[in-house]
Order: sequence, then structure tokens, then C-alpha cells
Amino acid sequence: MKYIWILLVVTLLSCHFDRHHLQKITYPLPNGEKMLFVNTISPTFYDSYDEVRDVNHLISETLEELGYSIVIGDKVWEDQEIKRITNDNIEVFQKNLKPEWTEEKPRIQIWKERATSVGATGVFLLRYHFSLENKTKRIRMFCIRFDKNEISRFDWNWNPDEPIPFYESFRNKEEGEK
Repeated sequence: MKYIWILLVVTLLSCHFDRHHLQKITYPLPNGEKMLFVNTISPTFYDSYDEVRDVNHLISETLEELGYSIVIGDKVWEDQEIKRITNDNIEVFQKNLKPEWTEEKPRIQIWKERATSVGATGVFLLRYHFSLENKTKRIRMFCIRFDKNEISRFDWNWNPDEPIPFYESFRNKEEGEK
């Protein structure tokens, strides 16, 4: 019985001290503009994949706080032309030998088609420059809004405490448009 009281006191004290480290942010469910969120380079090419993934999560959560409905474009790097999987390796080999002449499309047209396929009205494109030599981590984000025919570009140095340093001005712009 004595140990239960000690355990109870320790638990209450630890809960009391941990409570001060809890940060709570409340915001409405995202019901605004649906946007596709994509890295401009496949994450498999990064040496710091875990860090890029964490940055993606923080930025997408911040955009959701702004009211955007974010669709993560992880599958955007998969070939859309491959509709089926075949077990016939000879067929795959022959298909790879045969040159396929496809029509070249502008990048903006490709992003627009991908966004339209998921019902998004725009795209957030992110590009990272995380180098091991340089301690500064640069991020460039493009906000492409097809309904307004505009592209906005944002460049900043990464700081995990402030995922989007222009949050307030971005929020004020969004509120002004409503």
C-alpha cells in the first residue's frame, strides 16, 4: 500500500511538471482550397530522406492550419502509363527496347493534369537544398493556383521552429481573399 501512495505522488508530480511542456494549437478543420503537395525531386534521391520527410510534415501541417486541404502527392513519381503488372519478363524487355515517342509537355501542364486528377485547384511544389557541407538548409516553395493563373515563389532558410516564416502574411492574404 505504501508503494502505491509513492507511485501516485510520483505520477502526479510528473504530470504536473510535464503539463508545462505541452503545447496545444486549435484550428478549424481544413475546408478551404484543395491543393496538391509535391516535392519537385523524388525523395528517394535525398541523402537526408528522414529530414526531408519531417520538413514535409511540418510544412503540410502548417498549410492545413491556414485552411488548405492538402493532398500529398507521394505517388506522383510513379509512371502513370503502367496500368498492369506482368510476370512475362520477355514482354517487359521487348517493351523497354522499343522506343516510345511521346509528346513533350511543359512541366506546368503535367502538374495541372496531376492536380486535376485529384480534384485540386492548385499545387504546392517544394524543392530542398540540404547539403552536408553547408549548415544552411534552403527551401523553395512554389504555390501554383490554376484558378487565378498565378505562381508565387517563396525562398527561405529552414528553421523547424518556424516551418513557414511568412505564415502571418500568408494567412492575412488568404483571409483577405475570402
